[in-house]
Amino acid sequence: MRALREFCVSSHMAGLWDVPLSSYSSFHIGGRADALLLPANEEQLVRILQFLAESGIRFRVIGNATNLLFSDEGFRGALITTRHMRSVSFDGNGVRAAAGASLNDVIRLSAEKGLCGMESLYGIPGTVGGAVYMNAGAFGTDISSFVSLVSVWDSSALKMRVIKGEACAFGYRASVFASQRDWVILSASLHLEKGSAEKSKSLMREALRKRQEKQPLSLPSAGSVFRRPTGHFVGAMVEEAGLLGKQIGGAAISEKHGGFIVNKGSATAKDVLALVALIKKEIKERFGVSLALEIEYIE
Repeated sequence: MRALREFCVSSHMAGLWDVPLSSYSSFHIGGRADALLLPANEEQLVRILQFLAESGIRFRVIGNATNLLFSDEGFRGALITTRHMRSVSFDGNGVRAAAGASLNDVIRLSAEKGLCGMESLYGIPGTVGGAVYMNAGAFGTDISSFVSLVSVWDSSALKMRVIKGEACAFGYRASVFASQRDWVILSASLHLEKGSAEKSKSLMREALRKRQEKQPLSLPSAGSVFRRPTGHFVGAMVEEAGLLGKQIGGAAISEKHGGFIVNKGSATAKDVLALVALIKKEIKERFGVSLALEIEYIE
């Protein structure tokens, strides 16, 4: 890691060493990472990606870690967070947001300029890059409906690519970026419609109210644990199976929403994974439904 430290100093890039990942995860779970790098812009991100590729250092790019479960053993190598890459610009009906820009900030700033459409997504705690990566959605709206272009760095070819919205292979909580791991999202261009700022703000308040009413936002979690299977609702099946409140170690199935696992204060990744296995087993036996994870496990 000495060469990496020297590179960060020479590049004026913020870097943290031997970092407790529990401090950088919405789950408040995780061991220690060798390094956590915080590029301030796309140029710095590309430079560090080039250096890591040339150096053969293992790495993973993350956003706000609101949909991730870090291993109790931590991460050997360098994690790169885009959370300091927050630039947002506007051109007519278009919005260009850096990968680390808060999705909520983008929706709020767009509304202030009379650009609307994404209000249903307000309250999702992730970044624009993370939202595009997993095609985040809520209340019947997905971000894929607004993506026109995505700029990526191709770590295998060591060059920039610009991917049109229709080439992103968006699906339910899926995109080409989730399967093409050599591509790192740098920014996304969104196309919105002209509308009323006041109406947008009202819709945003309503989306936030629904989220607060239905989800256990007062406890650490990583959002919905499982993808919604066709024709079923995970929370309803978990409740019918009598699993609400079930606890293993410091992790518990939320009593407010069965699709969430929450950290009651001392949860480990091992606790969460044990609950995941239990839920999968019970739902398969009772309903014949195989559940797929929506959160990602990083080890």
